[in-house]
Amino acid sequence: MTKNVMIASICFLMLAASAAAADVHAVLSLDNGDGTLVQIFDENMTEGSTAEDLLNATELNVSFVLTETGLVVTGIDDVMNDEMNEWVFQVNGVASEVAVDQYVLQNDDMVLFTFTPIAVDVEAAGNETEEV
Repeated sequence: MTKNVMIASICFLMLAASAAAADVHAVLSLDNGDGTLVQIFDENMTEGSTAEDLLNATELNVSFVLTETGLVVTGIDDVMNDEMNEWVFQVNGVASEVAVDQYVLQNDDMVLFTFTPIAVDVEAAGNETEEV
């Protein structure tokens, strides 16, 4: 009887552990900067996965750079950041305030990476001009 109780306990613990590792559904879309969604990936990820994990779950060739605040996307496939444009991402229509390795996916998140012109601080740019 003790052996059966032990086996039942182990089975219960295994079921509890698998329930704790529930899937999170997320959709990843890419816009190369012209407003057209060029790729869409529909993925089921392990709970606790990040936007970086979502990118890495695809067949995309993604480049990152590590900054003080986390990983920043520097290229997706053949489209690389340059002096004028960069990859940015938003989740559910809102620009992310954290790096891709810091954003933890929630169920049914819609993640969009867009290659977009780099935002210029007009006031700072105006201060860089030479006086004549």
